[in-house]
Formats: sequence, C-alpha cells, structure tokens
Amino acid sequence: MLDKVIAENINFVTLQKKPKMEEQQITDILNFVNSALQNKLDAEHHSIQSTLDLAKGTAEIIKNNKHLVPYHLNLIDELHINENGHSRILYKLLEYRDPAGDYIFLKSLLKYIAKNCEAFEKICVTNPEITQEQCRIDLWVRDRAGGYAIIFENKVYNATDQAAQIARYIECTQGNGYPLDKIFVIYMPQKDDKNPVDDSWGKYKEDFASRYVKFSFRNGVLSWLKSDVLPSIPDKDKLLKSAIEQYVDYLEGLFKQRESDKQLYIMVENYIKEQLGFIGHPEEYYTQLICKCKDVKEVLAHLENARDRAEKVCWERWHNCMLSRYGKNDNCEIVFESRQQFPQVGVRVKILNKYVYLILEREERLYYGVKANEGDGIDENIEKEIADILATFTETQEGDWYQWDYVESSFACEQLIKLIDTTLEHIKK
Repeated sequence: MLDKVIAENINFVTLQKKPKMEEQQITDILNFVNSALQNKLDAEHHSIQSTLDLAKGTAEIIKNNKHLVPYHLNLIDELHINENGHSRILYKLLEYRDPAGDYIFLKSLLKYIAKNCEAFEKICVTNPEITQEQCRIDLWVRDRAGGYAIIFENKVYNATDQAAQIARYIECTQGNGYPLDKIFVIYMPQKDDKNPVDDSWGKYKEDFASRYVKFSFRNGVLSWLKSDVLPSIPDKDKLLKSAIEQYVDYLEGLFKQRESDKQLYIMVENYIKEQLGFIGHPEEYYTQLICKCKDVKEVLAHLENARDRAEKVCWERWHNCMLSRYGKNDNCEIVFESRQQFPQVGVRVKILNKYVYLILEREERLYYGVKANEGDGIDENIEKEIADILATFTETQEGDWYQWDYVESSFACEQLIKLIDTTLEHIKK
C-alpha cells in the first residue's frame, strides 16, 4: 500500500502540466517521499527484529524445557543420515517381497500416489529391478515385463536442483530401452512448497505433465508410511517393523509432530500466541500466523544469502590454504570446485599408481575423507596399503569413498590438512 502511495505522488510530480513548479512544492513532495521510504524501512526493520526475537524466545523455551520431554533415543537421529541414507531406507522398503513374491510396498506406494495422479494407476508391477544411486538416480524402478520405469528424485533436505538434472535421468532411462511415454517421475521434496525448477526439466516438462507427481516427505512419505505401510507389515517381520517405526518417528521429529514432544510443542505455541497478542479470535490469529510465516521466510532468505556469501569465503580460504601448503608439492594436484552443488577442495595423489582424492566436500553437511578416482572404484590393494589411515574414520564405506567423516566448518581445513600430511608421509616411506 505504501509503495502505491509513493508511486502516486511521484507520478503527480512527473505529470504536472505546469512548466515550472514552486521550489517549496517540490521540496514538500520530496520530503514526503523520503519520509515514506524511511517509514517503510523502519517497518521492515521492526518486522525482521520481531521475527528474530520470536525465534530467539522460541529457542530459549525449547532449551530450558527439554527436561520435561520423555527420554528419547532414535538411531536415525543419532546417525545424522544424509539424503542417500533416506534413499537407502526407501530402497530396502520397496524391495520387500511377501511370501508370494509380491512387491506389496511398491504397489502400495503407486496406489497411494495414484490418488493424485491417475497415470500411476495404470502401472502394472510385474518384475521390477529396483536400484539406488545407479547413474546418480536416487531411486530407479525399471520393469521390462511391465513396460515402465520410474525415476525418484529425493530432495528431503531441499538440495538445489542441478541444471538439466531430471532431463539427464529421463534420457538415461530412455537409453535403457524405455520409451518416453512409459517413464514416470516422482519428485520428493521435504515439504510441498518446493517444485523442480524448469531448468532441471530441460525440454521435457510438458511431456511429463500427466506422468509426474510431487510426493513430499511431510505430506506424502510420512502419511503413506503411517496409514499404509506400518499396518501391513507382518508380525513376523519384527526388525522391519521396528526399522520403519524408527523412520516414522524420525520424520515426525523432523516436522515437529512427535507425540512425545507434545507438551513442549504446546509451550512453544502458547509463547507464540502471547507474542502475537492472540486474544481468542481464530481467524485473526490465523492471519497473523500467515503474515509471520512470510516474515520468517523473508528473514530466512536473508540468512541464506549471508550463509552463501560466508561459505564462498570459506571455500576460497580453504583453496588458498591448499595452494600455499601443497601447491609446490610434486606428489599433489590441487582440486577445487566452488560450485553450489557438491563444492570440494583438496588434493589428488597417487597411491600404488592409482589416483586417490583426499578431499573436503559439502552436500547437506561438510564431510571429508579418501575417495577413489572417478571410474576406478574401490581398490582392495590401496585399501590395505592405507588401512591405518582409513581406520581413523568412523563412517562406513560408501560408493567411491574409501572412508569419510562429517566435519564442522570451524576445523574442517585442519582435519583435511592432517589427513593429507599423514597420507603424504605414508607415501614417502
């Protein structure tokens, strides 16, 4: 509204037919515009400050009242799984077959999805091949007998869509012998507010208008697991049931829906009501919350921009550190990629005449470790050669990684240097 008033007054000045305006008149209008702009800035500042105060107060309530929540242990919480971890859990679930050899959970999922996308109803599950992280596709279901293929794109932590990402997966599926009209895409963001960017689709967006569905973890996966999967797991499969119960509990925690935390959620909500001045009118309160959510998104956007700028500085610092420390070392080749998706820094060295990366990367979190050269895979001889170095890591071997660990940014470079120095010393021997 304020912008409109300012614009109208500026237009008033510009559209005057008088060849010359009084100096005082011009001054008054400019003062009005400046005042209006200042008021707008003040209002924005107040909105941001009140949002930050609300966030700080909420955090304090959670911190000070954690002891009221029943003791809780979830293995998935403690393992801090990444996007691939979620894909592995879903892969194991979809791969399940009942005693009759029926893929009951894959069928259940397609039936559930078909409520929002009729095309999935036509899929006939016959003899599917289900893979995880093959050709970089998070989950891939190919059924030659059934004549269909399904691409699952997992964005549980809202990772950025890569350029032509979905397009590449579609073309890869076509290259495996599946015609375009028999390929389906399931996009899985954390919540319903994220959609694939047009650039990710390439030229295929219109082709998939009827064979694409957004299936968020919050309103899709979690609901499906609770309503369809858990009730249908046979009693004899105790470990499977326990695993899915843990996963459901993990997702409920991610979305602040745990029944065990209900008392804490009520305290937080009461605090929010108090801060917003809620006095008993649900409609007004609802409107206030919509506005506050917009404010939070605005603040979050600023925080994310600040984070991205800070991260860029960090990667540049780490790169400069690699250059100054190992740039003249004949046994090292400096590696640096500052891209938004999977940035990395480190060195490439030769071990037993094969290249190995000692590297720091970021997906949702920072991690570092020893990685095989692309296309080489894990070499058992190299694995034995640097067994002592690999033994210092705690995470399990994964993909092209001989070994890796999560690391905090404050000492990421220090840990990477330690790994490189130890490895170089080993090579010299």
